[in-house]
Amino acid sequence: MSSSRNFILCIIVTSIATTSLMYAPQPIIPTLAEYFHVPIHSASLIISFALLPLAIAPIIYGYLLEKFSAKTIIVVSLFACFILQFFSCFTYNFHLFLILRVIEALFFPAILTSLLTLATRCKYLSVQKSVSLYVGATIGGGLVGRIGGSFFTEILSWQWSFAIFGCCIFLCGIWFIFLKNIPGKHLHNITVKNFIPFLKRKRFLLIFGSIFFMFFAFQAILATLPFAFKYEGESKSDFEIGLLYTGYIMGIIVSFFASRIAELFNGRINAIIVGFLIFSFSIISMRSLEFVIIFLFMFLFCIGSFTIHSLSSALLNSLSNRQKGITNGLYLAFYYSGGVIGSYLPSFYYTMFGWKSLTLVTGGIIFCIGILLFYNRHLYEDL
Repeated sequence: MSSSRNFILCIIVTSIATTSLMYAPQPIIPTLAEYFHVPIHSASLIISFALLPLAIAPIIYGYLLEKFSAKTIIVVSLFACFILQFFSCFTYNFHLFLILRVIEALFFPAILTSLLTLATRCKYLSVQKSVSLYVGATIGGGLVGRIGGSFFTEILSWQWSFAIFGCCIFLCGIWFIFLKNIPGKHLHNITVKNFIPFLKRKRFLLIFGSIFFMFFAFQAILATLPFAFKYEGESKSDFEIGLLYTGYIMGIIVSFFASRIAELFNGRINAIIVGFLIFSFSIISMRSLEFVIIFLFMFLFCIGSFTIHSLSSALLNSLSNRQKGITNGLYLAFYYSGGVIGSYLPSFYYTMFGWKSLTLVTGGIIFCIGILLFYNRHLYEDL
């Protein structure tokens, strides 16, 4: 295998393994809530607390990536995740379990920001293709983690599920040790002022804001869905809940054909707007807790959300030819900030108003973001 193919394959596999580790607990949260004897709001923190460092740390890692080797950051982070994942399998205390997950989550953005930055530095592929492969891999990881996590929990236990994903991340660390690093152009005098231009320009801010609300809605639906089935719909096993995430397959396909989709709609921004409209429609259509209906609309749900994610990330990297570590760090920070809030606060709304109301409100928010981008699409017509 050539060094270029080995490099791309390693990025893809490591992205899959990392996101699998992140999202494996999501479909089994009701099981973890019963195991640790905690209520629904506390159980929601398992995902929310894990995403919290990802909302802040990417900016820091974006800074570090302009000064230090991405390979070194990735290798250290992968082995740290393996150790923390191993210890989390043996805890009986919910608060200790959360602490271990939060510490582990500090290393997730180190890995993901480094992988995305390495992908955009890759000379073998265009920015769009590199980003599409990265996004497709993270989507695949979300699918593998959720379905695999629920499957291994069903046939073995959640501890074995965690251990299996931990071993995968360890093997990725070994692989990366033997991978040749691609250096970037280091900027030795980076300060906080380097971040400000990206937050003052409307073209950047609209992307950051739209991706925040996209992932907010995404996590609001997926984090609440297992509880909705448990308390309002038909009782389903962990594995059956995990099967609902089969729609992720469409996300992988969308990311790989992102360039074609952009061409089909005469530009990335137009495709992103359509993605928001599809995403909004799918959320509102999922208000019925019929298993088959949710299963089918999950495909449309993923088409919309991952069209937004894949094309927004590529659009951002096209806007910025320099300091990609910082821009990608800011992108991931806004992305996961939406996930942090979306995986926790909607649980309170759901408790008070129920699943149907949650889908209507969340879908309405996404529709408004799509309209906002439509009226500002002229800002991106040159890309």
